[in-house]
Amino acid sequence: TAAHDPSGPPAGAAERDEACNPYGVGPERAAAAILAVVDDAWRLAGGPPGGLAHAYVTVGVAGVERAQERDPLLATLHAGGLSPERLELLGDPWVALEGALPAEVVGPGGRVLLVGGTGSAAVGIGRDGRRARVGGWGSRVGDEGSGAWLGIEAVRATLRAIDGRDPDGPLARAVQAAWGEGAEALVGRARHAVPAEFAALAPTVLALEDDPVAGALRARAVAALAELTATAA
Repeated sequence: TAAHDPSGPPAGAAERDEACNPYGVGPERAAAAILAVVDDAWRLAGGPPGGLAHAYVTVGVAGVERAQERDPLLATLHAGGLSPERLELLGDPWVALEGALPAEVVGPGGRVLLVGGTGSAAVGIGRDGRRARVGGWGSRVGDEGSGAWLGIEAVRATLRAIDGRDPDGPLARAVQAAWGEGAEALVGRARHAVPAEFAALAPTVLALEDDPVAGALRARAVAALAELTATAA
């Protein structure tokens, strides 16, 4: 988070290692993390005590695309002292787009950004200012091609191998080495795993260059990410 004079460079930057996705941690915990880092940035920028209530604040955070997560977080941020008239709450892909492809640098043409991490989404702004957002619906029903998706598909492929539906291979052995031997261990872990835990299996899928199962998952991931980008464009 950076507090700054719009005509100049950032004057105060702050960083905290706290989760602030309201979908994952709830609006109260998310708001507390956001308010803490915004207050740090304001203080480091030399902002006057109590003046943050009169500042313009833009917050980019995951998990606010749906009103049922966004509205409680907005209300909690307002209660924490941020002005309702001066607070802008955006999904993090839009902030990433402006950071990676600022209009003043790339020119007046359309801009499209693919976000591929634990989750996946593509966002774009056309020449006429029209906005498009594709994907980013969470690992339970979407986020195709992401790290979490690769991990989930790797566990599914391992269970198929354990069943005997597919041959055993390096990917199935690597997943069991990481999560436990046998279907019972895998299903028990998967039942309570958060997306980041699934995403931790993605490097294994990427590293097994000679394994055909891992290779097929990589190809599907690439196709899904390309589809997100092309659709947004």
